[in-house]
This record gives sequence, C-alpha cells and structure tokens, in this order.
Amino acid sequence: MIELAEAFRGPPVQLTEGVRDKHILKAVFVAGAGGAGKSAVAKEMFGGTGMKPINADTHLERLLKQANVPLGKAGQQYGVFNQARDLRNVELGHYGRRRLGLVIDSTGWAYDRIAKPFHRLQKLGYDCYMVVVQTSLKTAHRRNAARAATGGRDVPASFIDDAWYGLEKNIGRYKKLFGRRRFITVQNDRDRTPTEFQKVLVPALRKIARRILKAPITNRTGKKWVEAGEKAQHGLDTPPPKRPAKPKISEPKRSKAQRGGLSRVFVPAAGGGHREIPVQGVGRAKTRFNTRLKPSRAPGDRSRGWIKRLFKGASTDKDSDLRLSEAFATDGRA
Repeated sequence: MIELAEAFRGPPVQLTEGVRDKHILKAVFVAGAGGAGKSAVAKEMFGGTGMKPINADTHLERLLKQANVPLGKAGQQYGVFNQARDLRNVELGHYGRRRLGLVIDSTGWAYDRIAKPFHRLQKLGYDCYMVVVQTSLKTAHRRNAARAATGGRDVPASFIDDAWYGLEKNIGRYKKLFGRRRFITVQNDRDRTPTEFQKVLVPALRKIARRILKAPITNRTGKKWVEAGEKAQHGLDTPPPKRPAKPKISEPKRSKAQRGGLSRVFVPAAGGGHREIPVQGVGRAKTRFNTRLKPSRAPGDRSRGWIKRLFKGASTDKDSDLRLSEAFATDGRA
C-alpha cells in the first residue's frame, strides 16, 4: 500500500476536456407524454456515453423527498414543479457553456419550450436532434396509473392529456425546426417484457445513438470553437504556417522553330491526294494550316506556291522555307 501511494505522488496534472470527443456539441431532445417511456428510451440510447442527462423529474423527486412528500402526491405540489424546472434550466446552462453532450428530457407539449433552448444551443455551436417517443393516450394513462400503484410519481391525468395532445399537434413544426434527417420517431406503444425490450428495441435505439454520436459537427460556430480549443491545448496562439509553395521558374517563350521541334504537315502525294510528313521548325502558321486542312478538304490540286504563301513570314528561322522545299522535293512534286 505504501509503494502504491508513493507511485501516485507528484505534481498535479491538469486535465482538460477533449474538444474532439464524440459527444461534444451534441444536444438530443427526447420528447414524449407522461408514461410514454421516454426516460427509459433515453437511458438505453445514451447511457454510458458521457452525454449529460437534463431531466426536471430528477430534481422533482429529490425536492419531494427533502420535503417528506410522497411521490404519489407529486401532482399536488405545483410550487415544487416550478423549482424543479428552474433547477433544470440552471443545469442546462452550466453544461451548455462547456459544450458537453446533452440529453434533454421534455414532454414537448409547448413548442416554445423546445424552440428557445434549440436556438440558444445552436448559437453556442451545437448540432441538435430530436427523438419523439410516441404511444397512444390510453397506454400513457395506463402506464402512469401502474407507476403510481408501485410507489412512483403520480402525474395528474390532465397533465398527460395536455402533453399528449400538445406533442401530436406540434410534431410537424418540430420536423421543420430540426430537419427530417435529425428528427427521429420511436414507437413504444406495445408493452414488452424486459427481455423483449432488450432484444427488440434496445439494439435499434443504440444504432440510432451511434449514428448521432459519430456524425461530424456541421455547425459553423461549433467548428470554430473546436479549432480554438485545439490551438489552446497545444499552445498555439496563431495557426501553424502554411507549407511554402514551390517557386515557379519562368522561362522565355520560344516558338517551335526556335525549340527545334517536329511538326506534321499535309503535302500532295504522287498518286493524288495527300499525305503527312514531319517537318522541323515551320513556325506557328503550321498549326492553322493543319487545323484547316482536314482529309475531307485536302487540296490535292492546290499548288506549292499557295502552301508556301501560307507559311511565309511565320518563322524567324531562315532555313524553314528551305526545309519545306526539301520536303516537297522528296515527294517528286518540286
């Protein structure tokens, strides 16, 4: 034990949050009426990933226990509901300023209670998603009654009705707010045993969670925040200098006659028609000649003087015309 304690002695090490964590700058709103099972769905999707759960029910149960109020009478404590909601907002702001991953539990019955934090988180650089856990109103009432019978929270029936109808009314607005690719619906109306829940629903939920966590950050503000955090962690006040570009070597332009290159020229053939021969250093006029003189338009009956006039003055090399004459002479038409 003494050796183990001595091994941990030393100067304190400063630990910093990784700006490249998969759960950084991700906010997932999980909405559903009371009894829909949204808390269980959120736990199975993001449990153990480092995402911070933001749930007013957690603060509500703690406040009720401190006040020695049974959970079955939670619906009668309206003042405690407001305190729990205020604590949730404080917790949301605390984690949001640090850009940590968030799983926000909400009923979704009021559009503004989703839209306002959505826009605030977007300004901070978050990519926001929404998971709606849907169930029938009858199933929601039945599950709420079963939870109260086992000593859990008893939500008033009017609260469940308002939450269910409000969420169904605003689903279209939520799809437009988050976008179809970031709006996910989970059907949880069927009552499953714990074994069926783990085998059927949990694999699909975790697949959705992996897709959300592995998605790259697309918010421009979030990207800038990540870049600034990386520079601060590596002690870079300014971005590293770019790699110097290779110097361009400028050479004086020379004609093909000066470079001594070979060109192709059409010349009349002995048996009629025309053929191609390589001619060295005939200047730039040969390009216009070759472009105009296609096989279908080959002037087999045109005279050598017309061709020489076309090339006249095109090259600065005095030997160009001589080489052209020699080329025609080899063809027997000179």
